[in-house]
Amino acid sequence: MHEQRGSFLGIDTCTIHSIDNFSFIDPLLDNSEALTICNRSDIAALLYRLEGNKVLPLGKSDEMKENAIEKMKGIDIKSFLHGSTFVQIEDAEYLQKKINTEDLIKVYLDRDNFVYSKRNWVQQIVVCQKIDSGSYGAQFPILKPFQSYQFETKYLWILCRIVASIPELWKLIERKDKYIKNWDGWLLTFLSKSVFSDILVKSFKNPFQSTHVKSLTKLNAKLVQLGVQMDSLSCVMDMLSEVKGVKVFDYFDLDVNINDFDQIIILTKVGNDGIYENEQVYIEEILHSFVPENYELRFIVHNDHIVNGSANNWNVDCYMRHGNGIMSWWKVSRYERLPLQTNILPGEYCLEDIVLLLYVKKQCIEVESVR
Repeated sequence: MHEQRGSFLGIDTCTIHSIDNFSFIDPLLDNSEALTICNRSDIAALLYRLEGNKVLPLGKSDEMKENAIEKMKGIDIKSFLHGSTFVQIEDAEYLQKKINTEDLIKVYLDRDNFVYSKRNWVQQIVVCQKIDSGSYGAQFPILKPFQSYQFETKYLWILCRIVASIPELWKLIERKDKYIKNWDGWLLTFLSKSVFSDILVKSFKNPFQSTHVKSLTKLNAKLVQLGVQMDSLSCVMDMLSEVKGVKVFDYFDLDVNINDFDQIIILTKVGNDGIYENEQVYIEEILHSFVPENYELRFIVHNDHIVNGSANNWNVDCYMRHGNGIMSWWKVSRYERLPLQTNILPGEYCLEDIVLLLYVKKQCIEVESVR
């Protein structure tokens, strides 16, 4: 929108001066200026203000708009955005509120006694999304394979994989009232230290001390102590059903009652595995038959199987995506720790092979409310 003049003061020193001068076209800045006028309504509106302040001659703003539109004809703005990053508006609002604020939570030691303290876990998963031609978005977090010969790890791994990959689910679990004898605070503490270890979160006053769950063995022991046996899929579903805003249904459940505050819907095998044998289903049919269209499929747990006949040598394939306009899929399994981009998502499954399907309600952000 203005001429930039540079003066070199040395081998590696340069200063840039901005001088309001619209009397000529600079070939270095012309494309950027046209892109800005066409795609930034707030910047384009400043042209009229400059004209009103007599910085621009009368009629110059309309002329510049017409020239910019003509120059950008046939050019896709998305091609200029590839490789850039962004944070969604809700995450940006959350980060802004966190500046210089001490957000304490109430942790119940029992029904009548409680303490106030800082969190020992990440309050909200903030994803710095990437704009790319394939619409894959940011890399999903890495999760260890959970190796143990002392106890069953498969369903604990599935639970951790889902919670660490779906920010909306993490947020719902985080909002639960925190009781020292409940599983949710301990799970968030464990995942914050093992998956999001680059984020420094620590409170010496919080009863959910990370030393009690610093390893997989200690986490399992703590869950057992709390009466949670991670030995079946139904146990995982019971845990998630406790979270307000999460609804769990069986694939064959036709009486689906979904409320406005339900943010996450999980379809899974609640009954005996035998009733799902040889039942074929299309993902899109599941979407329209069981779940309203304002929900989108975000996570699939598929192909649960035993490797080499050993109960501890199991494997699971997971497909996940960010949603909210970032619609391509990532795939990860237990032994392939790093989630990889994939364009091979089966459209048809045997229900016997699907562990669960997780849907998230699409976001509809009111910009005025954020302002």
